[in-house]
Amino acid sequence: MTSANSTIATMRISRQLSVCEAGADRLLADTARLAAEMVSARADCGAKTGTGQRAIQRVIEAQRSLVDAQSGLIRAHADLLKIGQERGDILDGDCPPRHAALEIAA
Repeated sequence: MTSANSTIATMRISRQLSVCEAGADRLLADTARLAAEMVSARADCGAKTGTGQRAIQRVIEAQRSLVDAQSGLIRAHADLLKIGQERGDILDGDCPPRHAALEIAA
């Protein structure tokens, strides 16, 4: 792959990775709001405590899966950064930031 092709590929991957990471954050936040709305609706409508419990549980399980997927994106990001550094396409960087959250995802 030529240097120009490599640079273009790096930029395209970087852009799409950012889109995926932002989407994962939005979806995680949206499902948290959904779970909160479901619990609030149950209370506001005077429904019995167990009403809708299975649906709430499924939303929370979906959230856990989203967190797992998000961790996979973080790990892929770190792997891609390493590849870019090894190839010389990316000279340096701390992207994603190397701190405790990244270590947890590893």
